[in-house]
Amino acid sequence: REDLERVLETPGGRAVLWSILEQCGVYRTSFETGAPDLTVFREGRRSIGLWLLNKILTADKRAYSIMRDEAIYRDEQRGRQ
Repeated sequence: REDLERVLETPGGRAVLWSILEQCGVYRTSFETGAPDLTVFREGRRSIGLWLLNKILTADKRAYSIMRDEAIYRDEQRGRQ
């Protein structure tokens, strides 16, 4: 937990964790019509993401909000380029 807390203290650490959560599909459905193997694969990946999200919230609930706000800001900055 302490190691995760240290990672969450840095903008770079929060950005990496947010990227992992996105890649795990935490914020989207796993279901794929006509492709049960793909659905199962995505659910496995999503399960890891949910585990990580739980660890983040346990370590520092405020960090999640900060991570989300920073991700929104990064997305807005990319849209302006």
